[in-house]
Amino acid sequence: MRLEILPHVFPELFLSADWYEIERRGLGADFLDEAANATERVGANPLQFPLTEGDVRRAQLHRFPFGIFFTYNADVVTVFCIVHLSRDASVWKKYLP
Repeated sequence: MRLEILPHVFPELFLSADWYEIERRGLGADFLDEAANATERVGANPLQFPLTEGDVRRAQLHRFPFGIFFTYNADVVTVFCIVHLSRDASVWKKYLP
């Protein structure tokens, strides 16, 4: 199975990591590690995560309140949004591929 993370995901991810790093040294790196681990879980077994709407699924980071929104078609998992879950619940829709 191929895991594809769309390029527009990274700026928001790194901005969030910067914010955590300002809050506490090392926390930004912890956030990025957790995001990487969660995306690996998504890539390894995408069907374990619940559908949110249509064919969009959501995985949650364990330690941070972020959701990973993705689709799974044939042998490709496409991550199109990683967002803080306190934001508007529908914010991920503007990133749909």
